[in-house]
Amino acid sequence: MMIKIYSTLLFLLLGINGSWAQELARQEKSPVPYGANLDKLVPEKTTSNSINRTESINADQIAVTVSGTVTAPDGESLPGVNVLLKGTNIGTVTNLDGEYSLSVPNAASIIVFSFIGYETQEIVVNDRTVIDVMLEDVGGDLSEVVVTAMGIKREAKSLTYSAQVVDGSSLDEARETNVINSLQGKVAGVTITRSATGPGGNSKVLLRGSRSITGNNQPLYVIDGVPLNNSTRESGGGSFGGRDGGGGIGMINPDNVESMTVLKGASAAAVYGSAGQNGAIIITTKSGKEGKITVDYNGGITMDQAFALPKRQYEYGQGDGGVYSPSSEHSYGPKAEGQDVTLWNGDTVPLTGQPDNVSDFFRTGTTIMNSISASGGSEKMLTYFSYGNANAQGVLRNHDLTRHNFDLKIDNKISSKLSFTTKLTYIQEEVDNKPYTGERGYPVSSIYRSPTSIPLSAMQEYAYIDEAGIEKQNYWKPGSSILSNPYWNLNRDLFNEKKDRLIGLFQVKYEFNDWMNLQVRGSLDKTMEKTERKVYNDTYTTYGLGSIYDVGDYTRQNSNVDALLSINKGLSEKLDLSVILGGAVQQGSSSSLFIESNGLYKQNYFFLSNAKAPLTSNSFYESPQVQSLFGTATLSYNDYLFLEATGRNDWSSALPKDNQSYFYPSVGLTGIVTEMLSMPKWVSYGKVRASLAYSGSGGAAYRDRNYYSVARGGLIGTPTVRSLPTYKPEMTSAFELGAEWRFFDARLGFDFTYYYTDTKNQLITIATPAASLFSSQYINAGLINNNGVEISMDIVPVETKDFVWDAMFNFSKNNNKIIRLTDEITSAVLTDDRQVLVLAQVGGSYGDMYAVGWQRDDLGRPLVNDSGSPMLTGGKSVPVGNFNPNYNLGFNNKISYKNLSLGFLLDYRNGGTVIGGTQALLDADGHSEASLWGREDGIILDAYTLNGEKNTQSITSQSYFGSIGERYPAGEFYAYSASNLRLREVVLSYNFSSALVSKTKFIEKASLSFTGRNLLFLYKDAPFDPELLLGTGNAGGTEYNSLPTTRSMGLNLKLTF
Repeated sequence: MMIKIYSTLLFLLLGINGSWAQELARQEKSPVPYGANLDKLVPEKTTSNSINRTESINADQIAVTVSGTVTAPDGESLPGVNVLLKGTNIGTVTNLDGEYSLSVPNAASIIVFSFIGYETQEIVVNDRTVIDVMLEDVGGDLSEVVVTAMGIKREAKSLTYSAQVVDGSSLDEARETNVINSLQGKVAGVTITRSATGPGGNSKVLLRGSRSITGNNQPLYVIDGVPLNNSTRESGGGSFGGRDGGGGIGMINPDNVESMTVLKGASAAAVYGSAGQNGAIIITTKSGKEGKITVDYNGGITMDQAFALPKRQYEYGQGDGGVYSPSSEHSYGPKAEGQDVTLWNGDTVPLTGQPDNVSDFFRTGTTIMNSISASGGSEKMLTYFSYGNANAQGVLRNHDLTRHNFDLKIDNKISSKLSFTTKLTYIQEEVDNKPYTGERGYPVSSIYRSPTSIPLSAMQEYAYIDEAGIEKQNYWKPGSSILSNPYWNLNRDLFNEKKDRLIGLFQVKYEFNDWMNLQVRGSLDKTMEKTERKVYNDTYTTYGLGSIYDVGDYTRQNSNVDALLSINKGLSEKLDLSVILGGAVQQGSSSSLFIESNGLYKQNYFFLSNAKAPLTSNSFYESPQVQSLFGTATLSYNDYLFLEATGRNDWSSALPKDNQSYFYPSVGLTGIVTEMLSMPKWVSYGKVRASLAYSGSGGAAYRDRNYYSVARGGLIGTPTVRSLPTYKPEMTSAFELGAEWRFFDARLGFDFTYYYTDTKNQLITIATPAASLFSSQYINAGLINNNGVEISMDIVPVETKDFVWDAMFNFSKNNNKIIRLTDEITSAVLTDDRQVLVLAQVGGSYGDMYAVGWQRDDLGRPLVNDSGSPMLTGGKSVPVGNFNPNYNLGFNNKISYKNLSLGFLLDYRNGGTVIGGTQALLDADGHSEASLWGREDGIILDAYTLNGEKNTQSITSQSYFGSIGERYPAGEFYAYSASNLRLREVVLSYNFSSALVSKTKFIEKASLSFTGRNLLFLYKDAPFDPELLLGTGNAGGTEYNSLPTTRSMGLNLKLTF
């Protein structure tokens, strides 16, 4: 596909001159000069220094006109192929459909077909008038084109940094509602964790680890050269709970993605400035193609089933201390042996375990995704239109997502010099009842923590009408402060969010000549969001307010204007120069209006006019305006040695006047060893590269001075964090070494990268004296280092006419170390949660976690008190690990036999620590399998008393787990390895034969696929999916009442008309 894209680009955008054509006739491999104009391949008239491709010869020499089509091995036509009469300079090139026509003198004439990246073929005419040719790949990456920063297309061999491309075809079969999740395991150096909220949830993506203590660590997303607004209303997170607002990237239609290019280093994203400091993911969407209108349909249905559920016990029933109690929220009651008991609602039932309660509470979710697109056009105008629809049911019975995506892209060539591109995307998304994470995820918390002997049918009668005619909650412990009937939560605590999003792009390009052009473009990304929450009377967590009604109105937008002047000039026969000069202005803003009812006069009538004491919050935020000038220059020698330099200067309004301007450069060198040196035939391609880059981040607004606000009731709100008048930009330096090699006709290859980055001028907060009237203040300090390796290896173990097996390994390991904060400060708090304290500590690593743990004596032995219970530390002082993985490994396979193919992806994460908050709750409640320990005989802990004697005191299971678990657990006891090996993806596809499809008269191509995502764990240490964590902010490693992970299986149908 990349070769096809490149060949099309060559034909449309590049060019050829006479001296190059002569050289091409003499050499088997000769590159097209970068930036030349292929419009001049067939000159209108002959000049003294150009070749007339249609030059005439004597009439008696002309014996025949030969025509035909040139294709690639996959059957795709190849435009721009050179077709020459051997021994002469008579020739032509294939058109956009790969067609050619050439007059030759006689049947013995030899025609030479040559094109970059393919084996040159020489064919004797032999009186034929039609000769169709299929060119074979030479192997390696010689002709691959990569979309890089600012949407610029470049040959992969010329890049001085790591860039890994994922084709859109690998994203549109086993689809997810959030397209970014499909990258997991397919790209080295990419770590993705998902918010535990189901459809509509956000994901956190890290490229080569975390760099910033308080700033953003996620990459920049760029669509068709334009930065995407990936901000969110809220990110969730924390054990107390939050609601994930969903991210901008998750709304994109996966069927519109032509390719994703992952630029992981500062070198790759240097020209993006502040936004690209953490790398960039470049998304290229599909465009119209010249020719007749083609219509593509892609539709699929998947069934999503909750699995990896908490392991609960069913031997003991509701109660405490071995005694049955109908109002208990625990399962420390008597053995459940079928004896009759009376429930809280008066029903008499046998006391037995209910093993299906949790699984039956969740439903089998259904996701239906359909997309239809139309593409076509002429030489003057190309049009692409698509509509996508997604309907997803979460495993929670009231959680649903509906999304509509409309995309229109028009490429208009006004003249040979002037062209326009217009793109418009409209997205409408509505999500009902996306669950909170953490403690406020009441439906999930309440079903997990329900006594194991209560029949689910009794819970399903979640409401009743009392004597006064008022609806009440039907729960075994009325007025509970945390828990509820889970079905009441599903039906009486409702949340709706609606988003309308508009992304617009207008681009104009003017070709001054065949080596210089100017491109100007402007874009707008605007999201309008409304939220509504209805909570019915007798919902315990309103704490006496009764029913409540809250509404929110949010707007976020980003605008971008840039101009690029591109110069591609051959300086000599072997020396070429490519220069890009540009400028950009970026600006973003957001506003919010939120109204809380604070109770309703008439219960369960949800109107603001019914609000008792409405409180309004109104805010407006303007992100910094960043003005930029930048440039890149690439000097190539003989098309095998490339020297690249970039420079960018930003002016950020977030910074104090004296610090608003900051400059950062990069330099890189790449050599194609196999072009420079004579190598053995079994070496297909070899490349080495090195780069050094600097990038900066101007940070967030409103930190260089103290800003005051108008609070509710007209009070003046004062800031709690003192500003930093000398605020400086955060700066990153990155050094990268890499090598790419292909062997045995590209059947074996690897891509190796070593990187070393330093990020300084971290923005952190420190405590201030009470007399300052601030709780803390900002300072610029700190140095964080990341270094590591990334290895991608691809291999074709078997390749025959009908059978092919392609395999790819991805390995990445990142090492993080905090080198320095300040002379006085050696530790900064990233987050202080009820379960863990996450610190950035000198000598440690980003993500080091500390928790309450078991006190130990001088010999390291655990201590118990006089009653035999564990003695716990007074605070979160025990190191329990780091939430980042040691390394990641992906193993992607595709096995094809004729029209049948099987693809599967194994994904392994090694190391990292996660804290299981749900397990701590279930242990303390007596619902977990683990809590069976000591039910009959008690527990004598293997520990020592303060006086050094061996412990002999027995404690009950309820006492032990109650002391280490519950809502504020001793995290050391619930720290698990995040290591896991899973079958991430399976796709079994059948491409219907053209002979069969042609019988329909209107279908050109058809394929049917069985798809599976997240099918099973081959290994897992934690009692939950360690990928599903709280929120998508900088913190990590904590789980608490998480929605369970899902296993997805479905069918997908693709049709082309």
